[in-house]
Amino acid sequence: MPNDDSIHSVWATENYSPQYPDPISVPAGTIVYIDRDDSDNPGWWWCIAPDGRAGWVPAELLDPVPTANTRALVRLQYSARELPLNRGEQLVVEVEYAGWLYVRNDAGMRGWVPVTHVATKPL
Repeated sequence: MPNDDSIHSVWATENYSPQYPDPISVPAGTIVYIDRDDSDNPGWWWCIAPDGRAGWVPAELLDPVPTANTRALVRLQYSARELPLNRGEQLVVEVEYAGWLYVRNDAGMRGWVPVTHVATKPL
């Protein structure tokens, strides 16, 4: 994942707890199994890594264009790790895909958060 090119800062508008305790995390070039698309979040695909860990991956990172029950290459290093949020904390956005932000908090921890849980101005 990108780690130095910040887009902008945002602030958590509510608490958030990660939904998946041990999600997919793969180096660039890994071939994953594409299970299904996310009907609630278009542009995301449920993928299973060779080690059995699974998680949502943005379509933009998969080659070829994903379809269910096939395999694809993950173009960049990727982790589906979600970041817990505490209302009011400031985050630096590193990348955005289809309604989710990959952010860094003040402690240097990185992960995905839903765009619906942040605002561009402090509370």
